[in-house]
Amino acid sequence: MGCDLTVRLVANRCGGQNKNSILLCMLSRWVLDNMSLKKFPITGHSLMPPDRVFGNIEKVLKKQEVIIRPEDYIDIIAANATITKMRDIQMLDFRTAAKEVVKPTARWPFKISECKRFLLKRSKTVRNVLIRGELHFNSDTCKAVNLCKTGKKTNMILPTTVPLGAPMNRAKITDVDALLKKHFGAEWETNAECQFYLNIIRSPVIQEGDSEREEDNNDNYCECRDDTVDLRI
Repeated sequence: MGCDLTVRLVANRCGGQNKNSILLCMLSRWVLDNMSLKKFPITGHSLMPPDRVFGNIEKVLKKQEVIIRPEDYIDIIAANATITKMRDIQMLDFRTAAKEVVKPTARWPFKISECKRFLLKRSKTVRNVLIRGELHFNSDTCKAVNLCKTGKKTNMILPTTVPLGAPMNRAKITDVDALLKKHFGAEWETNAECQFYLNIIRSPVIQEGDSEREEDNNDNYCECRDDTVDLRI
């Protein structure tokens, strides 16, 4: 959080990824910590190299009839891009931090799903960041507001480190086991190529009650678009 870091953001048209309170929470913390945003591509005028990388990887994958080991995927991706493994970097839980500090989107003074731009600026008086949601690309008509809960400030956004690994649902483990038995037989556990999946089968399991409670406790971090019957281009 306190390191010298250059942040480069690339946004596409996916509202679920770009228009949610978790992302704005993370950016607010970075703005407060003076992390430098050097470049932000302009919609319609920016090349997104990852699209070309994905295309090159997909060409190779289509020629592979069977891929069993994760290492095979890693080798193909490494030939086209830089590999960064999750266990080698620190992952911060901004989701929980957003829930504790930032208001739910239903209480925001603007509809996040309708905004084209979000402008963040540090407050002059307190350790806080104000956010302005604009409905258009070329006009500034809205006011920057504080989106933190009562008694909360942006400097209270202190994400913890996400631990490695995650328990799996029993249904997923059952599906993996059935698929391996179909392809390698009932004795698939003795196959050296399947040791990665053996670790998955033996991983901790999420209890059904815990999974349901987790879903019930999740707030809406982004707004769902209303269904429309008209055609829009």
